[in-house]
This record gives sequence, C-alpha cells and structure tokens, in this order.
Amino acid sequence: MSTYYLANDGSDNLNDGLSEASPKRTLGSVSLANDDTLLLKSLNVFVGSLLLDSLVNVKVSTYGGAGRAVISCGDGYGIRFVDPIGGEVSNLHVCGSGVNPN
Repeated sequence: MSTYYLANDGSDNLNDGLSEASPKRTLGSVSLANDDTLLLKSLNVFVGSLLLDSLVNVKVSTYGGAGRAVISCGDGYGIRFVDPIGGEVSNLHVCGSGVNPN
C-alpha cells in the first residue's frame, strides 16, 4: 500500500513519487498496485490517460490546494477501470475532445 504524488514540476527520472517533495511528472510513470493511492497536484494539468486494470481499492484524487487537478485525455479515455473491486476517484476534473464516431 503506497501513496504516489504527481506534479508538473516533478521528474519521472529523478524522483520516486513517494512524497510531495519528490513527485513524478506523468500519469504513465507510476505502476499502481492494490490499495495504492495516486494524488495529482492541485491546478496541474496531466495529459494522457489512466488505466486501472483489475486493481482493488485504488484511490485517485488531488492534493496540495483547493483547486482540482486536471486529466486532459484528448480523444482517449481519462480514467478507465477494468474489473475493479472497490476504489475511489474524487476531486478531479477530466476533460477530452468527446466521443469519436465509428
């Protein structure tokens, strides 16, 4: 059970993401496991998608201020759960370009 932090001024190469003082930078930089928490820095924008596949009780939220963190997913999914058991997403803004026609 770990808590990971992401911030736009973080580093995927130099930081471990395990504290506010050493955040990772991108959504794809963290491999979540059961009972983990992912916290995105308030008012920061994270480009991409977050896939939560077959995980138990994973939590995703904002830290470090009153404003919500943003996941900007373009044409993709913002947060995708596949076969989850429990879990929680709160205090985030997820935006994209909408659904593509077939």
